[in-house]
Amino acid sequence: MLIDFWATWCVPCVEMVPELQKLNNKV
Repeated sequence: MLIDFWATWCVPCVEMVPELQKLNNKV
């Protein structure tokens, strides 16, 4: 997953990951 790739080094992005995963689960 592209999100997982950038989230590993983007700290603010890491905090967003749970929200993004919720959206992914809905799709």
